[in-house]
Amino acid sequence: MSIAINIEKAVLSSILFNPEEFEKINEILKADDFFSSAHQKIFEVMQKLYDEEMPIVEDFISKRLNNSKLNDVLIDILSANPITNSIAYAKEIKKDSLTRQIQHLSSKLQHQFDIKIIDKISELKNELENLKFIKELKNIDEISSLFQKYDLNYLEVENVKFEYLIDNLLVKNEITMIVARPAIGKSLTTFAFVNMILLNSKVSKIIYLDGDNGLTTIKERKVHIVKENHGDKLIYLQGLKASEFNIVIKNLLKSNLDDILIVFDSIKNFMQGGDRDKNRDVSKVMEILKTLRNNGATVIFLHHSNKPSKDIDELMYAGSSAWEEDSTNAFILKNNKDKKAFIFIPIKMRSGDLKEMAFTYCEYSHTLNQIDLDIAKETNEELEIRNEIIDFISNSKEEPNYSEILNHLMNNGYPKMKSTDVLKNGKDKFWESKKLKQFNKTIFLLIDQNKDFNKPIKIVFENEVRKVS
Repeated sequence: MSIAINIEKAVLSSILFNPEEFEKINEILKADDFFSSAHQKIFEVMQKLYDEEMPIVEDFISKRLNNSKLNDVLIDILSANPITNSIAYAKEIKKDSLTRQIQHLSSKLQHQFDIKIIDKISELKNELENLKFIKELKNIDEISSLFQKYDLNYLEVENVKFEYLIDNLLVKNEITMIVARPAIGKSLTTFAFVNMILLNSKVSKIIYLDGDNGLTTIKERKVHIVKENHGDKLIYLQGLKASEFNIVIKNLLKSNLDDILIVFDSIKNFMQGGDRDKNRDVSKVMEILKTLRNNGATVIFLHHSNKPSKDIDELMYAGSSAWEEDSTNAFILKNNKDKKAFIFIPIKMRSGDLKEMAFTYCEYSHTLNQIDLDIAKETNEELEIRNEIIDFISNSKEEPNYSEILNHLMNNGYPKMKSTDVLKNGKDKFWESKKLKQFNKTIFLLIDQNKDFNKPIKIVFENEVRKVS
């Protein structure tokens, strides 16, 4: 039965990750088709939310369940991988349910003859038969000419060169989505990347389609100065009407775009009246981006994230799942104001060795400097704790152990959990642990700091890139 339970979890997980799936699944399944009683109750709640036109999301379901054990099951469902072919899985659940009902009634019939039972068994068997979709299939040889037309070309693939525009972040000739809340720095950091890519001659031309920012913002960010420096290599289109942007895009779709980078800031301005929450409308926009890529372009599009309901870590792109599905790579952008750091977190990695990376913005050169990731994530309070640990280890008569450091921090009013995290993150960077077998204890020692972790890993000047050790 574990297989059946896993199938049920997969179907429920798909609904939670894409509530639009419920309408199709609800046409096949009823709550009592599920083998698990917990799954039955969860599906019943989903049905009630659907009937009341309420969101079929974790918070609403959990509130309606009002049961800790069922909420644990719900969390377990959320950890399951959602599936794309949910209808096939739903049919399998229905098949198992009908089979169980037929077996139960057949057993009952052995002890008691009842024409109603016989009729019910017949009805269930018909329903089971109707689940099967029978169609006549073509012989594979009949479509061989179609395969020859579209089959993968060995030489074409062999001649493709993999290249980064920004190492471990932006891959050339692919589609990258960058997602963040408003005013986090999507446009600022992307335009800095644009400047760096041109400074390092990674592409021959960049076309920046800006549907978000006004002239005041553009002047404040000195976009016009960067544009003047790069001349015709940077085409910056701003303030156009939707119809004018459409004319530009239609012409790009008919052009050879080899060695061209195209930026959409932000993608909501190019929906052509569509709904960003509907797969059908989003897929139309993504087909345009894929055509541009197939014409040779590298495509970056900026997108807004949903407002988190509880915690900032819940940030995810707004709207249909097709935004992520049709992108090659995708990043969530966060901003640590304590460090003035921009942190790019990969959420989809189809091409390239993508890494979580952090940068600071250099206003003078309109570029980004890569910095140590742990330092970039550090809050002022965590920095204070780190310095307190260093002072404590340095001033202790004997090397302290873990408990002594933690007690010292807590006695000075620092939270236990945060102190524990700082101790863990600073290990082998600012301090190291050493086990003393003769005393059966582990002590902490400071590491000589030959490296300044606040110093940029990579500094980008206006005419060169220089590595800094």
